[in-house]
Amino acid sequence: MYKEHFKDVLNDFCIQEGFHVIVIKVDAKKYTAKCATVNCERRIHASVLTDERIWAIKSIRSTDHGCVGVKTHNPMANSVWVAHKLIEDIMANNVVSGSSINKLLMARYGLEIKTSTIYKIKEWTLTLINGCRSLIRVDGTHLKGNYGGVLLSAIAMDGNNELFPIVVAVVDSENKDNWSFFVWHLKNVLHDNERKKWTIISDRQKPADFVSDWFSVKTYKQAYGLTILPIPDTEQWPALDVPNLEPPTFKRSIGRLSRNRRREPEEENKGKRSITIRCKKCKCLGHNSKTCKGGYTARERKEMQGNVTKKRSGQVMRMTPVSSRFKSLDELEGVIMSTIEATQEKNVASTSTSKKRKTY
Repeated sequence: MYKEHFKDVLNDFCIQEGFHVIVIKVDAKKYTAKCATVNCERRIHASVLTDERIWAIKSIRSTDHGCVGVKTHNPMANSVWVAHKLIEDIMANNVVSGSSINKLLMARYGLEIKTSTIYKIKEWTLTLINGCRSLIRVDGTHLKGNYGGVLLSAIAMDGNNELFPIVVAVVDSENKDNWSFFVWHLKNVLHDNERKKWTIISDRQKPADFVSDWFSVKTYKQAYGLTILPIPDTEQWPALDVPNLEPPTFKRSIGRLSRNRRREPEEENKGKRSITIRCKKCKCLGHNSKTCKGGYTARERKEMQGNVTKKRSGQVMRMTPVSSRFKSLDELEGVIMSTIEATQEKNVASTSTSKKRKTY
């Protein structure tokens, strides 16, 4: 049920049982109310379901109502509720008195309301009944009785969505004089009304001449005449004499499957790790922050600015200009000679050590 329906049912139940409730919390998704009596634990909670439309009662506490409740004056029996319950009785007798309405409420629902509220309800109900729509349908029909004739009528819709006849006339036939007589009386009736704008249609104006056949009642019934029942399992599908749809055949190409995707002509090739990865600490290529050893020193970075790189057998060799490290060629020659002597002494020491190992 919808939220408004839930509230109407709750209102009727409270009035029937003789108590009223106060709303604790209400929003677009929840509705919680409890009995207005202080020591009563009766409580109801409802909320909307996952479809965001239907409401359901989630919990009801203390269904046995133990408090005294109200006697005859229930706050939940407001003027709107009474008007909807007694609209048919007031329509049958427009001059019904307030005391008669109060007696009718006491006999049916055990309620009493104030006299001022009763006349307010009566005025609102009569306004609803007499509040015709501004659309009037004029038509004539032949009478099939013993006397014959034609019944001319002008009908509108009232505030309760019911047919409301405005003017009715019985004539011998449909001709210009009879229709002029009918329209003259209809004009006088509408002239006495406060509303100035009216829309009048007749059977002379066929809507089929201006509306497409797709909007006709016949097309609507044909479209929704058949009921399509849900089928939960594929095994319940009816057997059809149609070929089975198969996926296209997969043909494997000759050769080993490529592990890398094909790149576009203007796209760069995939680089090595030493070129693509950069350390976050030292900002150098070839390693990451976990394997970083501190990076280059300030002296090494200064020397790298004057290095000239050469590629030989897949390795990179650094050649430093003489002028950046040595002051003269004599100093360079001394360094080279000392390096050679140290290398020779190292080779002699390693040779003697190997001979001693053989003697043992």
